[in-house]
Amino acid sequence: MGWVFCPPFFLHINYLYKLHLTQQIKIKIHMIKIKNKEYKFKFGFKALLMYEKETGSSVSAIGDNINMSTLVDIAYCGLKAAGENVTRDFVIDAIDEDFALINVFTQAMQEDMAALNNMGKEAKK
Repeated sequence: MGWVFCPPFFLHINYLYKLHLTQQIKIKIHMIKIKNKEYKFKFGFKALLMYEKETGSSVSAIGDNINMSTLVDIAYCGLKAAGENVTRDFVIDAIDEDFALINVFTQAMQEDMAALNNMGKEAKK
């Protein structure tokens, strides 16, 4: 059995690649200060996959009313996906010491999700 050539798939991939090169729509790495040290946070595709695997729920279930457990999962997956060696307990302790981190993680995640959403809209054009 040989390979089946699927032009629409390759055209879509090629379009996304050109879109990436021309418009530079990308997820940025956020630097988040925790316990006087900066950590990288990126809630991109890797973090989305990790979130679904870790929680067993779909990313589409994340809505405007995020509960505390979801926030910890988002923070943990975003930090791990960016290459940080952290645990959930680390994230919980950090938020416990600095409650403002809730807003920092939420804002970073929203910016990254907006970038992913914009990339999806551009790919459909």
